[in-house]
Amino acid sequence: MGFEITYFYKESGDEPGTYKEEVLSKTTKVGKFEEEVSLDVLAGKIIAQLARRNILIVDIEIFEFT
Repeated sequence: MGFEITYFYKESGDEPGTYKEEVLSKTTKVGKFEEEVSLDVLAGKIIAQLARRNILIVDIEIFEFT
């Protein structure tokens, strides 16, 4: 089974440590419909986005392909 992840985030502002008020979204797919994807791979993709310094993740939605 594959997953679809929707990230809701804020971009960094002009000064370090500040973020813009506008909440943007980005959707990515992990794996394919017939492919088995482990939760470790899914967690790695999410943690990679959380580690970025130029965006602030405010919410994540995960949908599963079965």
